[in-house]
Amino acid sequence: MNSINKHILLQITESPTKRSQAVCISFGPSRKRDGPENKVSHKGEGNRKTGPNKTIKGEKMRSAYKVYENEPPYFTTSTINQWIPVFTNGKYMDILIKSLRYCHDHKNLSIYAYVILDNHFHLVCQAPELSKTLQSLNRHTAKEIIAQLKLDNKTWILNLFKYYKKKHKKESEHQVWQEGFHPQQIQHNEMLLQKIEYIHYNPVKRGIIEKPEHWVYSSARDYISGQPGLLPLAELPT
Repeated sequence: MNSINKHILLQITESPTKRSQAVCISFGPSRKRDGPENKVSHKGEGNRKTGPNKTIKGEKMRSAYKVYENEPPYFTTSTINQWIPVFTNGKYMDILIKSLRYCHDHKNLSIYAYVILDNHFHLVCQAPELSKTLQSLNRHTAKEIIAQLKLDNKTWILNLFKYYKKKHKKESEHQVWQEGFHPQQIQHNEMLLQKIEYIHYNPVKRGIIEKPEHWVYSSARDYISGQPGLLPLAELPT
C-alpha cells in the first residue's frame, strides 16, 4: 500500500456495539477490473478457459479467487480437507503458529488479525507475494501434520486424507488442506472491522469460550487487552 488516497479512522474493541479503541488504516486506490481478463468469479468451481472459445470440459477451477499483489490486506480462509478436526491440541496448533511466524520473519507476511480453530484458520494479512506465501505455508504444514499424525498413530485421519485426496495431487499420498484460501480484498474500513470482529468472535459463536480474548490461538488479546499473543501483529498502516 505505497499509494495512499484516504485515511480512515477505524474502531476495534471487544464488543461490536461498543467500540472504544481507535486505530487508523489507509487504503490505496482500487483498480477497475471490468474486463473479461480480470473478472473474478466467487461462485465456486467452473470450467477453465484456455482461449476465446475454448474450454476444457469437466476440468474444474482449483480456485475461484485471485490475489492482486501490492494492494490492501486480504481476509483469507484455509480449511482442512473435509473439515476434519486436526487442530485439537497444542502440538498441531504449534505447527501452524511456527509456520506463520516463519512466513512473518522470512517472507514479509504482515498479519493484522488471525484465529485458528479445529479445522480451519482465518487471517487478515498482506505480503509481497501472498499467494505463493500461503501456498508454501500449506505445503509445509501439510508435511508436518502428516508426520505428527503418524507419530500419534491417528490412522483414521490419515486414511481420510488419503481417501479424499484429489486425483491430480500426485506429489503426496495424502491431502491435508482443501485447495485455495479464498482471498477477499479488504476495500474499506467497514469491511476491515467486520472481518476482524468475525475472526475474534468465531470461537465465541462456536461456544468454545465466553470472551474473544480467552482464546489463545487468535489475535483478540492483542486488540482487546493489549497483551501480546502468539504471533507478532503488524501495525495497521497510517
